[in-house]
Amino acid sequence: MCEIERISELLKKQNKTQKELTDYLGVSKNLFTEWKAGRNHSYWKYLKEIADCLDCSIDYLVGRTDIPDVNKG
Repeated sequence: MCEIERISELLKKQNKTQKELTDYLGVSKNLFTEWKAGRNHSYWKYLKEIADCLDCSIDYLVGRTDIPDVNKG
């Protein structure tokens, strides 16, 4: 599972919207659409902020662990 799939999965599990995440990051919703389509990979520079927003580890986002909870891995 790639980073964007994990981000989308966590958004759904936490009942958060893409807009909530993009507002938190200060980026446009269109940019998130570009990320999902694989046309832009600039989300890499936001991994720390994304992990903070979704209360998970960067290791989970990049596939180094399958445990999303930052306190359990």
